[in-house]
Amino acid sequence: MVIDAVRLDGLSPGEIALLPMDRFEPTSHLTMGHQIDLPTAARLGAEMGSLFPEEVVIVGVQVADDLTVSEACTPEVAGAIEPARG
Repeated sequence: MVIDAVRLDGLSPGEIALLPMDRFEPTSHLTMGHQIDLPTAARLGAEMGSLFPEEVVIVGVQVADDLTVSEACTPEVAGAIEPARG
């Protein structure tokens, strides 16, 4: 299980969405490690012989603003953290 911030149409900030890993497209350009996405990391790990679970579920918490970096969560996201851990 991976919990991360998402920005999806139709959800309000703080709403939780369960997403299969195949919902995400691998990156088409990887120039540095910070650009790696989960599907690409899983594929690279498998190619290097690492074990990876057969099923991965991404627990997405909708954010209102995915461009501002802060150490604090908005109240909506903060309120969704415990339910997302389920």
